[in-house]
Amino acid sequence: MGGDSFFIPASFKIVGVDLDENRLTMYSHNMEVLGKAASTLCADVRETAQNNNDKEMPASAGMTRADFFTIDPARRAQEGENQRDLRNLTPTLEEVVEISKRYQGGMVKLPPGYPPAEIPDGTEILYLGGHSDCRECLVLFGTLARHPDTVRAVMVDKAGNALAEWSRPRDRSQETLDDEFQEKLDRNDSLEGKDRTYRTATSRNDLPIGDIAKYISEPAPILIRSHLFSSAAQAQDPEAHLISEGIAYVASNEPLPAPGFTCYQVIAHSEISTGAVRAMLKEHDIGKLTLKLRGVHLDPDVEIKRLKPKGKNSAILFYTRKAGEKIALLAERI
Repeated sequence: MGGDSFFIPASFKIVGVDLDENRLTMYSHNMEVLGKAASTLCADVRETAQNNNDKEMPASAGMTRADFFTIDPARRAQEGENQRDLRNLTPTLEEVVEISKRYQGGMVKLPPGYPPAEIPDGTEILYLGGHSDCRECLVLFGTLARHPDTVRAVMVDKAGNALAEWSRPRDRSQETLDDEFQEKLDRNDSLEGKDRTYRTATSRNDLPIGDIAKYISEPAPILIRSHLFSSAAQAQDPEAHLISEGIAYVASNEPLPAPGFTCYQVIAHSEISTGAVRAMLKEHDIGKLTLKLRGVHLDPDVEIKRLKPKGKNSAILFYTRKAGEKIALLAERI
């Protein structure tokens, strides 16, 4: 409680609004511990916003007129369980859009997987995360949207310092699924493995499909969530591509740079069968393995024990798919 308020400049007067008095108590305590001045109001932010553009806010509102807002919608179901329906937020995104009309600017936190097609035009979409996660999707309104109709991704370190940033103009055509793919997705569970789609995003493919190349790279989670790994990869290698639909391993003939990508040089590849993979490991004298999986479901520890690798070298073994078919890629990190 209060982490966001801590970073608001000291020149701003802060009022914390919540429906839960216990949360407000925690908020007040944390603000005091952090040495930050903030008052509280037990109210529904949707009702408070209705009076906000009035020149003289009524005393019953319990606060003075505000210029900006930041909202972190409640994402939990009853009894403290995590709310899995991304749209079932309090307040909803639609309600936040109405709230935004009564302020100069504002920000709402959304789950990183929130469907981008439902985010209104004129906003700025910002994804925040570290090397190994995407923590937030922030939607900026009004004067806080300094780059309206733009998608940005910012990678930060543990201290909150920006390490890298990527951006692109928003493209509505890439935020929705075409009818043919939606039909395939609806019957996905009934398809054979090679015919299924492994796309988990709610938008169209970012890169073309191609063959195995010299390098294979894992995009950072914020690049996957923001769908910026396409432009980031092709800026380094215009021929960069995926090897199977919906699986975010990027093949390229040029190494893709950190921190946006973790890049590996491909040593060899084979079908996923015990004999073929063991032969590949033996040929390259591999005795120590790290197994990475995308599009293939099994227990990595059990699989490594079953392969019984014996050799002096170490390598990364990818179990994934090429054009829908299972494939094993042997690689080393560069």
